[in-house]
Amino acid sequence: YIDGLMVTLKLVLYSIILGALLSFPIAAMRMSSNRILNGISYAYVYFFRGTPLLVQTFMIYYGLGEFRPQLESIGLWGFFKDAWNCGVFAFTLNTAAYQAEILRGAIESVSKGQWEGAASLGLPKWLTFVKIILPQALIVALRPYGNEIILMIKGSAVVALITVYDL
Repeated sequence: YIDGLMVTLKLVLYSIILGALLSFPIAAMRMSSNRILNGISYAYVYFFRGTPLLVQTFMIYYGLGEFRPQLESIGLWGFFKDAWNCGVFAFTLNTAAYQAEILRGAIESVSKGQWEGAASLGLPKWLTFVKIILPQALIVALRPYGNEIILMIKGSAVVALITVYDL
């Protein structure tokens, strides 16, 4: 049980951190006025939020084995043959989609008056975003981020079993 718990905690920690790093550009693309960037990020979020995490994990772990010769030819088989790497990869892609939507919603929830007030003080837009908008958005996003972490812990049991017992 201790081995499974440690695998679960490491899996969730790595996935949440990597997913957070990936969620920032995805959220920026979702808020972009560029239709191509917005469409790509929308499709990514729609796919990963619309399919079960278990299915995604199995598709990456078991499904990519069907492409072993192709993955070997480009040097990626070493990564995808390990259950741990596939689990972290699947969980990272999944949580990045959820975190991007959490972040996008939190940023859009900050009132336009904050932007206007900062502009009236002569602050540049990047500084306004970093010093005024983002801290307020992260406070709004704190509860949904907590829920996402709990869902990641609940969903990681299968990967912990596969990794610990090498099923």
